[in-house]
Amino acid sequence: MINLKLITDENKEECLLLRPQKFQERFVASNANSLKKAEQEPTSRPYGIYAENVMVGFALFDEEPYPDDGYFWICDL
Repeated sequence: MINLKLITDENKEECLLLRPQKFQERFVASNANSLKKAEQEPTSRPYGIYAENVMVGFALFDEEPYPDDGYFWICDL
């Protein structure tokens, strides 16, 4: 079972410990940077991606449409 859980104080450290493979690092922002972005952007929400009860990934979504284009955005995955 795969599900999303909002990143909170209870699972933040688990999120910060996630790392891409070495060859992927240049393609993605760190989760620490993404969490900072979420704090600065009131419409962004960070989620842990869980397989069963283990966090295996991270996603940052905008939960309101952008005013310029009306779209919802996946900021980081």
